[in-house]
Amino acid sequence: MRFHQPLVSDSKSTLSGQHQRPLEATYQLTRLSQTRYQIQIEIDGQWLKSNERVFPVVIDPVVTVTNADVINSCMLPAYQQSTLSVNVPAGETVLSSNISYDFVAVDASTAWMSDQRSFVSGPNGQTEVQMGVGANAGMYTYTITDSPIGNVVSSGQVNYTFNFARDWGGTGCDAAYNFVNRREVAVTYGSIDFGNGPLLINEYSASNRYFNDGFDRNEDWVELYNASPDTYFNLAGYYLSNNVNNPTKWQIQDGVIPPASRVLIYCSNRDISSGTVLHASFDLTQTDQDEIVVSDPQGNIIQQYTTGTCN
Repeated sequence: MRFHQPLVSDSKSTLSGQHQRPLEATYQLTRLSQTRYQIQIEIDGQWLKSNERVFPVVIDPVVTVTNADVINSCMLPAYQQSTLSVNVPAGETVLSSNISYDFVAVDASTAWMSDQRSFVSGPNGQTEVQMGVGANAGMYTYTITDSPIGNVVSSGQVNYTFNFARDWGGTGCDAAYNFVNRREVAVTYGSIDFGNGPLLINEYSASNRYFNDGFDRNEDWVELYNASPDTYFNLAGYYLSNNVNNPTKWQIQDGVIPPASRVLIYCSNRDISSGTVLHASFDLTQTDQDEIVVSDPQGNIIQQYTTGTCN
């Protein structure tokens, strides 16, 4: 485990009463002896001395976990799963996650990098299914930046589940054709004040063909969007429904949406309101008009939308 790229913010609030977005600082490492080092955080002097600064200044760290274990891939539709756990202090909020991993198509196996399929899930959703590029063997590095999939209030540990598959080569799960030999998650966290959005129904699909829901299925989904460019939105306690006469049909237990970002909720009847992927307790229809309703924790409808016959 290592810490890098500290983020610094002051106590100045915007007009809406929320804190400003942070400034990137740096570490200076000084060796004191064979076993002791001094870590100094360096902040831009002009920023720190500005008349606009409002103290106290808060330093929010980034913690990174890297693992070099070899992880198999499975022949689709199955996925090999492997979890990385990141220790984030309890009560702190995950602000964003940077994810990377190396997926290797084995030379002389006739496997290609384009055979690779993968995605990563966290307590606030999952990434899109990633596809390798290249009609040849070799290593393909996947990089996902500023992902919201880990954006929850930490209970002490945040888990990220990596899912690896291939669409060609043998059967079952093994490392003979494609495997992963490096996974990394860098988590930015801190104490934040949440804004009021607005929270919008941004997009939906009643005929999903592209997003894997974590159960090897392509279920209906609704995408919620935090339209604020400056503040985070806390989804905990909000409701999603497909019936305007029952706006509190399904409640979200936890989830955080960064500024100007989105979260995907699957409408699969699975009723999973927290954990690696969110699943509502209802589905959408392709052939008839449907309703999508979002309500606040008090049950007040904040937005409703009538769908078409397909999307």
